[in-house]
Amino acid sequence: MSKKTLIIEQAGILFSQQSIQGTSIEDITKACGISKGAFYLHFKSKDDLLTHLFDYYFKEIVNRFSDLEVSNLPPRQKLQHYFALSFTILEEKMPFISMYTQQQWSLNTSIIEQFDYYNKLVEQTTTTILLQVYGDIILPFLTDLLVTLKGLVNGYVHHILCHRQPYDFARLAHVLSARLDLIVLHTTEWYIDEQQKELTINTIITPDLISKEIKQVLTHEQFDNFYNESLQLLLQQCEQSKPNEVIVKGMLANIQHNEKLNWIAFLVRNGTWHN
Repeated sequence: MSKKTLIIEQAGILFSQQSIQGTSIEDITKACGISKGAFYLHFKSKDDLLTHLFDYYFKEIVNRFSDLEVSNLPPRQKLQHYFALSFTILEEKMPFISMYTQQQWSLNTSIIEQFDYYNKLVEQTTTTILLQVYGDIILPFLTDLLVTLKGLVNGYVHHILCHRQPYDFARLAHVLSARLDLIVLHTTEWYIDEQQKELTINTIITPDLISKEIKQVLTHEQFDNFYNESLQLLLQQCEQSKPNEVIVKGMLANIQHNEKLNWIAFLVRNGTWHN
């Protein structure tokens, strides 16, 4: 684990236990066993750390949904796992969410932009799973169905937040997937015309973005020659006007099973050079 990741993870624990305002930089450095100087090598301030913390959480969430999308599970099981994963992530992050809500800490512009960006990536994964389950019959109302699915999830999230008790997420996932079946099969009117759809992941994940993220991970993580060379080759392809698809796929195969490179693998797998 890199020192930057250590600081982020320890800060997340302390923020959940003590609140953001109640946690000092000195508290964080003591928990990490580092000096304040080492802290400031990675973060300008506690607010800067908070922005990176949200980025870290968002990337983790996107990676988990992406792993589900590309898994070998049957499509219907993917949909049920999608619902269960949504509520499992909520449960895992509950201490931090509760602390954040109670303090009414204001979201800065950077975090709002992060949320919008990562939300679009999760929406793309969700769309892919819906198409795998129901096929092309949902194309005329795909966006409306996506909004409906999010409404089902958000409604139960609100209920879970307001009524704290143990929940059987597997059963809830089964119920929601069956309910979505009924909606797809029996709804004859849809509000959103598919022509209004604006979700275009290929405009979100550009070679410049992939290049930036690769440089970041090379700066903060240590890899052996195999992964270093694979990442360097991907960087070279990012700089090409027409990246070599064979090289890109080969390097993706090299890095996709390294946990430290899950985010890079996601970006490469969904980058503009696939379109």
